Amino acid sequence: MKRKINLVGNSTLTVSLPSQWAKERGLKKGDEIDVCLGDSSLILSLAGQKQKEKEISLDISNFSKHMLCRHLEVLYMIGYGKIILTYTVQEILADKEKKKVNIKNLIKHLSNRFIGMEIVSQGKNMTELRCFLLDEEKDLQKIEKRIFFLLKDTFDEFLDCLDGRHHEFNPNVHDYHENVSKFITYYLRVLDQSNTSENEKKQLHTLHLIIDKLMDKFRHINEMIHRHGCTERVRKHLKNIFELVYEQFSALHSGEIKKELVSKRYDLVRQVEGADYTLEELRVMGEAKIFLDTINDFSRAVIVRKLS
Repeated sequence: MKRKINLVGNSTLTVSLPSQWAKERGLKKGDEIDVCLGDSSLILSLAGQKQKEKEISLDISNFSKHMLCRHLEVLYMIGYGKIILTYTVQEILADKEKKKVNIKNLIKHLSNRFIGMEIVSQGKNMTELRCFLLDEEKDLQKIEKRIFFLLKDTFDEFLDCLDGRHHEFNPNVHDYHENVSKFITYYLRVLDQSNTSENEKKQLHTLHLIIDKLMDKFRHINEMIHRHGCTERVRKHLKNIFELVYEQFSALHSGEIKKELVSKRYDLVRQVEGADYTLEELRVMGEAKIFLDTINDFSRAVIVRKLS
């Protein structure tokens, strides 16, 4: 449906609402509507009217643990509020462990990975999940900063324990990892539902998935150190790499990637690539390489955010 743009006064452009659409919703002069701005679109909705909750029913009888986890993750991120899981079996395969696990216990465990997700009903062959999030909790910048501080606290605690206390940190690495990942997934859900421009959504979505990948690699670094130990040289290089990530986060928050940060990144790459690592050191540093390759992703997010 095409509508003609009209000029009112010297500079105000207007477009009329389709009469049938307005009549069906009982709109009259003086009523308000919400206007959501996109890159090449305007989305109109009735002011104060909540969007219909997205819901889905999913048969997970033939799923593995991996597939169930990924489905819940995606459904959560793209805004589903009601998820009904049905199943004709009581156990499914846990891929990594290569054993069957109780399906209800697994659903309970996985639901704890998502902020606001609760089991509201459960029967022999069905579990209903709901996602409860308050509007005041949906501040993207606050969540973004929370992710940064959680990540920084995790890395700092890890580095502090490399002075001979790594055995204290290692048993809890999965908890640290899941806590950061939980807030990243939460951020992506809020981002998907926000009025952020599509270009900015794409860049921020990509960036935070990469940050989630960094947490996977951090867990692998921890595992390599648990197996092969950590020399002072590796500890120093890891400290410098993590500090680079901190500075990239700060640049995202301030809205500017300074040339000094780019130079610092290249200097650190040369140090790492020029080091004559032992085989044990190389196993650790090989997992850390991705941390040095994220500056372009942060830069794109900064630029798109500034343009938006």
